[in-house]
Amino acid sequence: MSRVSSLAYAALLIIASCSLAGAEESTTGAEDKIDPVLAEMMRQGEEKEIAVIVMLSPGEDNDFAGLAETAGLSVKYRYGLIPGLAGQARGQSISELARDDRVAGIYFDRSTSLLQSGETEEAGPDEDETADGEASTGPENSSSPDGAFASDFPEEFSPEEYISPARLIGADRLWEKGIDGRGVKVAVIDSGIDKNHPDLVGKVVAEKNFLSDEITADDLLGHGTMVAGIIAGTGAASAGEYRGIAPGADLISVKVIDGQGDGKVSDIIAGIEWAVYSGADVLSLSLGGINLGETNPPITMAADNAAAAGVVVCVAAGNRNNSDTRGTAAKSLAGPSSSSPSGNSRDEEIGYMESLARQMGGRGAEVEGGDGPVRAQQLAGSDQQDVLLLLVPVVVALPPGLIDSPGDGVRVITVGAADSKGRMAGFSGSGPTRDDRIKPDVVAPGVDVISTVPSGLKRPVYVDDYYARESGTSLSTPVVAGLAALLLQAEDNLTSAGVKAAMTRGAEKLENSQGEAYEEYYQGAGMIDALASYELLESSS
Repeated sequence: MSRVSSLAYAALLIIASCSLAGAEESTTGAEDKIDPVLAEMMRQGEEKEIAVIVMLSPGEDNDFAGLAETAGLSVKYRYGLIPGLAGQARGQSISELARDDRVAGIYFDRSTSLLQSGETEEAGPDEDETADGEASTGPENSSSPDGAFASDFPEEFSPEEYISPARLIGADRLWEKGIDGRGVKVAVIDSGIDKNHPDLVGKVVAEKNFLSDEITADDLLGHGTMVAGIIAGTGAASAGEYRGIAPGADLISVKVIDGQGDGKVSDIIAGIEWAVYSGADVLSLSLGGINLGETNPPITMAADNAAAAGVVVCVAAGNRNNSDTRGTAAKSLAGPSSSSPSGNSRDEEIGYMESLARQMGGRGAEVEGGDGPVRAQQLAGSDQQDVLLLLVPVVVALPPGLIDSPGDGVRVITVGAADSKGRMAGFSGSGPTRDDRIKPDVVAPGVDVISTVPSGLKRPVYVDDYYARESGTSLSTPVVAGLAALLLQAEDNLTSAGVKAAMTRGAEKLENSQGEAYEEYYQGAGMIDALASYELLESSS
């Protein structure tokens, strides 16, 4: 063989080797785009269509229609708030999508559960005593028997001694100044709202149902109505005793959770986007159990981008903390069935929690579904702000970083829970986040909260025909959403970032019975204080 022939042969070998290496690298890259639970479903060779959320690469003028048609994806939503779309596809189509350079990640569209902390959680003794009656010497943030947390349901509950969240945070002091949330729209992204409840008549100015299996926008669960009452209930059925934080605010009902307490991530993202498009000033999201092991899955991005678009997004921290990583069983308005996801195994849930998300930015695009296409707001240059709904402990042991998504968002206001005595609730979700940020941002009353519910439901703990009591960060979140409405009315030009700053700077640090402050990873800036936050705004104007 001549020298020229040898060189040509060697060149061909090098080219072939590079091609094989490139193909192997391309295959590996494609596999990395698929989250673990979805990959496992595909490995099992399931031929049925799988619900997925496809995240697109940032900075490209992606052809949504062309991408979906080429890969055989049946599209349910085309999002504008995040660069992505949701739909159904078979395993082979998902593999083809993953090989497309326009695709950044593909996630299983998992079910979420509306859960709350309840009587089934093991209640600790009084903070001043251990089980043996001796003074506690344990860590201030321990949830063990010698811990310094409040139980979520005290054994003795007296409605006569009840102090409403509005009084606990000083919202009534702002009412005296004529500040009650008038002119502010708060979106409740939950199970719907009972518009006929005496406290909520005339409060709901817009509503939309994102569920395909329930034709009504009414609240068949009760939780959305409870959240709505905490935010803007008038107290008409209780002579004002159970009045909400911002009784003058308007409500937008976004139904993404069904009568069993279940919902889909894709519907929640669509609901967040619709609320932003519909002019919501504040979002209240008490959803939980969505923890992928990273800081920016699709739903977290949606919440953060809503905040960037100028909406105050208030999100529950969840009901799991790193003082007890065993997780906690929970009683819920959703009932026992909601403690496990609909149609998917717990192994799939864990796999989904462990998948890695990719950091991406949102861009305006067309959204399909529901009443037809809408146009989302452009996100560039917008102010920062925060969102979400029904949270409780997920019975899965996870390492520190137990703030549920989207509560792990950067721009959102993440909310923990405390009792009426200023003790941290034992169930309140704690940080740090996976990337070592402090969460929650603030805490609010979330133990034995009494609020509005539809009459005749089986699951709520009724105190009379119109009200029930529950505990959870899903109940403390609307307290913060209500305060956001008050502050937005008080200061016309206040940005979402300004709302968050006023809340955190005006908050008061909580201490246990030994006078020791709880760690920041449990309480953030502390308990919100309506009057202090308002006075900060007044002094800076």
